[in-house]
Amino acid sequence: MFIPCHKGFTEDRGTRRPSGYVVKNRKDGSVHMDSREPMERRLLRIPEAATALGIGRTTLYEMVRRGEIPIVRIGRAVRIPATAIDVWVADRTRQADTE
Repeated sequence: MFIPCHKGFTEDRGTRRPSGYVVKNRKDGSVHMDSREPMERRLLRIPEAATALGIGRTTLYEMVRRGEIPIVRIGRAVRIPATAIDVWVADRTRQADTE
């Protein structure tokens, strides 16, 4: 059983695992961490988004600069919403279908 502990980690018999797992409610109302279902990340780093699109980082940075892909800034960090990637692919697919 996972035991919530400090600094975003869970503890399982002395081992520490990073948080980021879905919290499941049990029938008795108690809560535990389920390591079988990691939470899907909503914001991706540039290299992760580039890999998801099958393009290079430089190409993705250029697309961001031109405003083709929206970004979210968290301090100095640049993140791309996962939904923005889906929308971009869908738009490109529609454009290819109409040509």
